[in-house]
Amino acid sequence: MNGNNMFIPSSEPCYQLLVVDDSKMNRMLVRAALPEKLFVITQAIDGYEAIKAVTEHEFDVMLLDISMPGMDGVEVCRYIRQQLGETILPIIMLTALGDTELVASFEAGANDYLSKPFDQMEIIARLSAAARHKQLEDAQHYSNQALETTVFERTTELNHINGQLKVSSARVQAILDNAFDAIIVFDRSAMILSANRAACDQFGYHEEELLGHSMNLLLSHGFYQALQLDIDDYLKGGQTEIVGAKPCETEGVCKDSSRFSIDLAVSRMQLQAEQQFVCIIRDITDRKSYEERITYLANFDELTGLPNRNLLYDRFTHAMAQSERNGYLLALYSLKIKGCKEVNDSLGYQKGNALIQQLATRLSEGLRHTDMVVRPASDDRDRDTDTVARLNGSTFAILAEGHQSENSVALMAQKILMLFKMPFELDGLKFYLACDMGISVYPNDGAEVDQLFSSAEIAMHRAAKDGGGSYQFYTRDMNAAALERCALDVSLHQALENREFVLYYQPKVDAKTGKLVGVESLVRWLHPVDGLIPPFKFIPMLEETGLIVGVGEWILREACEQNIRWQKMGYPAINMAINLSARQFDDPDLIHKVNILCDEGLLQPGRIELEVTESAVMGNVDESIAVLKQLQAMEALIALDDFGTGHSSLAYLMHFPIHTLKIDKTFVDHIATDASSLAIARTIIAMAKTLNMSVVAEGVEDEDQFRILAEENCDIIQGYYFSRPLPADELTALLEKGGQFEV
Repeated sequence: MNGNNMFIPSSEPCYQLLVVDDSKMNRMLVRAALPEKLFVITQAIDGYEAIKAVTEHEFDVMLLDISMPGMDGVEVCRYIRQQLGETILPIIMLTALGDTELVASFEAGANDYLSKPFDQMEIIARLSAAARHKQLEDAQHYSNQALETTVFERTTELNHINGQLKVSSARVQAILDNAFDAIIVFDRSAMILSANRAACDQFGYHEEELLGHSMNLLLSHGFYQALQLDIDDYLKGGQTEIVGAKPCETEGVCKDSSRFSIDLAVSRMQLQAEQQFVCIIRDITDRKSYEERITYLANFDELTGLPNRNLLYDRFTHAMAQSERNGYLLALYSLKIKGCKEVNDSLGYQKGNALIQQLATRLSEGLRHTDMVVRPASDDRDRDTDTVARLNGSTFAILAEGHQSENSVALMAQKILMLFKMPFELDGLKFYLACDMGISVYPNDGAEVDQLFSSAEIAMHRAAKDGGGSYQFYTRDMNAAALERCALDVSLHQALENREFVLYYQPKVDAKTGKLVGVESLVRWLHPVDGLIPPFKFIPMLEETGLIVGVGEWILREACEQNIRWQKMGYPAINMAINLSARQFDDPDLIHKVNILCDEGLLQPGRIELEVTESAVMGNVDESIAVLKQLQAMEALIALDDFGTGHSSLAYLMHFPIHTLKIDKTFVDHIATDASSLAIARTIIAMAKTLNMSVVAEGVEDEDQFRILAEENCDIIQGYYFSRPLPADELTALLEKGGQFEV
């Protein structure tokens, strides 16, 4: 079969392109990606301009952004197709990956899509192909119109002048042979009278092999029978239309017996007293393949072949109806897999994708085995209805039907977790993954699909928070906590903008003299309604959402400015300790931001002490050392907080530019009653002295703790024994009195 007649222009084509996008940057990127000699670009900034442009000008292709304010891309596409009746113009949607509007776009009449960010070669190829196809369709449309006009004019002329003029067969044949679609003329018995070049190419015959043979040679048997019956009935006057009078899809049969998808249309042609029929056939194999691909991508995950969220929703809806009929429970398991990111980071995305595929296979095969274990076979349930789906990244979901009790649901969860006990293997390397699992059950946990999905995800987050590697059933208390969490998230986003954060300062006291030698700045949230909110209620949320980076930047600046204010008031210079969160320490702009403070004169040399946790610097030792050395070069002091709780070693510690070690409160709490805590504190102090570092004990709350630490030669004491964290005005009053404590 050869169904690809190509129109090759005599010179390089120039296509008229309409780009519709409310983002100026996106429009500039499109213009920069496309050769000027190949495309003449018209721009529209919204849907209304796009519709106006289409009504006033003719374009070969339109690139249309899905997400736009006002009239979005789906509405524009639907309006062009339905209201303007413009069905030939190729419309290619521009979208971010994962857009849920993609299926709606194709339902509205879109022809293709491009994902942001786009590849230059891909956008040129897609737009050129669409534009070229549009020009070919235009040429075919005009060719068909010319043919129809010619046939009508010649037929009318023959009727009026009694056949005195003959149709120029050479001219008609030239038109037919240059048509892109197959054109076949047959008589009332469906015998082929003529076939153009495209027909021969599409079906793989020479013209002489077709002439005199039945259309049965080219069409599926069932369609041919319907066509023949309709022709007979039509000629007898029994009906006014024949099959194919309106374009329809069927199958064509090639000379080698292979089949391909075609669009077919049949029209009647009267030549004197003879009834003939013209059949126009278009090869739609590529279009069908493309449509099938789009349908597949709309319902399945491309990497694993598993159903995606869209198909899972559809199956969930069906399963809910089944559950109501048979009385079984319906369980949704939401799985967050841990460890995939580390493989991506260490081995690259190709290996990471291979791991995801291996994981998908294990879940699918393991589900079938697990199903047999926890739910014995029943006469009215088909296990194939269960679904393992990939929602995104390393998040999966399992929809399981037919549970008789929540004990059965829990047993299945345990069996699924067992699938992660065995390692995964890539190129001879073994990897262990962990799974946090949340479970919602229909009808107990909700009557709507969205509600059940939300419930399962809430339970999954609770499982992760409780330590991970386990499962949790959804409870109503979780929903209340989730709502409270959402409200907290919204409030925190507003807090920084509304200047609701304040700094408190906890004194650091010289263990020998009782002199105030420094303070640690600690953030507090002064909520306009709830008052002062303690840090343990909002710091974890700041860390999780990433807001800690912005808040941390404010803390850094505010603490530096406060230290200068005290000096300008005439008080002796003290050290200002400022905590850097793990996210803040990993911020690639950290050095630049600290540099700005240096340039503004806020980072006083030797007076600003940046505290980093042991776990933060041990994440990537080489990068941590580089960052710390850059901070040291700006004459900032470096303190290692929570020392002894992480995984650092003396070998690493010697390479860090550390000035101060802080003994964690967990060791200080029991230093007076637990020999191990005392031994650890004594070791840290001795090691710090050997490395010429200062030692701070934090969380000192009573005299026994203070006396022991002082006797062990600890340099600085911080805790409620001397002072709680104080607002700026109270710390100012303490400085006014000389900053002296009794020891």
